[in-house]
Amino acid sequence: MKNEEQIGYKIKELSRLIDKSIYLKSMLNTNGDSATAMHGWIIGYLYHRRNKDVFQRDMEADFHMAKSSITAALQGLERGGYIKRIPAEHDGRLKKIVLTQEGMCFHNSVEKGVREMEHHLTDRLDSEQVSQTFFLLDQIKENLEEQIRLDKNRLDERKEGKQ
Repeated sequence: MKNEEQIGYKIKELSRLIDKSIYLKSMLNTNGDSATAMHGWIIGYLYHRRNKDVFQRDMEADFHMAKSSITAALQGLERGGYIKRIPAEHDGRLKKIVLTQEGMCFHNSVEKGVREMEHHLTDRLDSEQVSQTFFLLDQIKENLEEQIRLDKNRLDERKEGKQ
């Protein structure tokens, strides 16, 4: 089967294009302030949870990413002045991750780029096509989540059988 005939390949291709579009729009909207797509997603994540305590482990779970990947992204954001780590009141070993004022401004610029990109994604689609696209993507996501759950159960059973 050719890559072009695989839904997963098309979704991955779209994901890369979306990341590139957001990156370019962010560069335009922030006068060239560079950040990766991952930085944009993390800043958005923190922005929408700004009234809650957020820790690195929350992001690792929610982004389904390794600790090292999140650590590297957070270090870059901290160096850039977009976030700061504050000791948690209940446990000083834990560090809450919060946006700085510069991070808030960056979020607003990225959000503008996301709105522009979303407009371009649906530019030639009518409302029924947009609704159908959401329906199909949600169904694909549910299918994957179910298969992942089943595969994890099978792996767990295999591990238990070896013990």
